[in-house]
Amino acid sequence: MEGYPFPFTSVYLKILGLSRCFIDDSFVQNLSSCCPVLDDLDLMDCAIHVTMFSSTTLKSLSITSTQTDKDFPVEFQYLVIDMPNLVSLSLEEIPRRIIHLMDVSSVETASIYLFSLYFGHSQVQCSILSALSNATSLTLVSPSVYEDVVPKVLRRDLPRCATFSKLKRLHLGKWFLSGGCYPLIYLLRRSPNIEKLILQLDRSGAYDYARLANAYAEIYPTCKEAAATFGCGKLRKIRIYCHLQRDKRRAAIIMLALSTHISPLPSMKVKPPFQFSKGPGFGDLVNM
Repeated sequence: MEGYPFPFTSVYLKILGLSRCFIDDSFVQNLSSCCPVLDDLDLMDCAIHVTMFSSTTLKSLSITSTQTDKDFPVEFQYLVIDMPNLVSLSLEEIPRRIIHLMDVSSVETASIYLFSLYFGHSQVQCSILSALSNATSLTLVSPSVYEDVVPKVLRRDLPRCATFSKLKRLHLGKWFLSGGCYPLIYLLRRSPNIEKLILQLDRSGAYDYARLANAYAEIYPTCKEAAATFGCGKLRKIRIYCHLQRDKRRAAIIMLALSTHISPLPSMKVKPPFQFSKGPGFGDLVNM
């Protein structure tokens, strides 16, 4: 870490949490050699000045962003995470980084929040969903379907996805509405053991919907992925969190899409939204 004249060394340290620190290549390179039994790393509001983040010992990794532009210099466009023994992964708001999950084949729980500045443009290639096919719980939230960049990048990653044979819990933000709920139907069709589905619509999307004359057409064109019905035999709960007074039409569209393409349809409830907040709040969403 910046400011230390020598590497920190411990043969006992297993859990490390850092706040507002400068994370550089030296830190990453020394992580395994200086802390050989470290398996839990939490970086809170840290400046991530690395392109490759690799470890063979870490089992849990959590990264939340800082609020200062200087902490995200333009020369760092990519963040590659290569951690074959990682079990839990949480990424929250890392602006202007193209995420590539290389070997995260052991990840069981993944929670990723992408906001509008995550990718520079919609033509970039990322590897997020396609690298998490062994997850049992997956949360992927993005703020708005009307902001083109994030939904387009994520949809381009979908065809590379294998079957999510272990997935039991899926929580999606409203990027799943793009292309006539194409991402939602695509993922459900490839998740034969899913038990719980959470769909999150926040307030800003309701305002967008009311303001845009063509919003209905943007959300609900014909979805080629859902041309035929399919079964989710183990799916028992569907929860849609939205502002009922503003989101009646969007909630109705989602319920129509699900009832049209999933047979038999499990229990489905519409509830008021939970409050999203950074840090511990995101963990609360993951555990619902």
